[in-house]
Amino acid sequence: MPKKKTVQQKKTKTSESKNKNFDFYNRASDINRRQTWMWLGVGTVLITIIFFWIWSIKIGFSSLSWQNSKEQQIISNIKNNWQEQFSDSKPILNDEEKILVQNKLKTIFNQNTSPITSTVTSTTSTISLISTTTN
Repeated sequence: MPKKKTVQQKKTKTSESKNKNFDFYNRASDINRRQTWMWLGVGTVLITIIFFWIWSIKIGFSSLSWQNSKEQQIISNIKNNWQEQFSDSKPILNDEEKILVQNKLKTIFNQNTSPITSTVTSTTSTISLISTTTN
């Protein structure tokens, strides 16, 4: 029988020397510091969510009581300003001027409705005239 070749493995240095010098206290304090920052971030996000949730509930309840809302105050101010602007103003036209304006509007309306047929015929004759001159 042939002899088996054996491969010698190099002995590697184990990390026993590292383990002897490893400081478990620093590792634990590092983990505690990271956890502290993590929980601080989680708490900040949680407080932000709760703040906006309570704020939205407050807005929802203020819409039920319309009299206490800012929108109602704005609308009432606008109504008061509107009434002040138009209650102080006197009519721009007196009765005679109103009649004159109505008559002018009637004549303009009548002028615009009556010549529709004449404009149509004049445009068609112009079109036929242009078409004959181009040939």
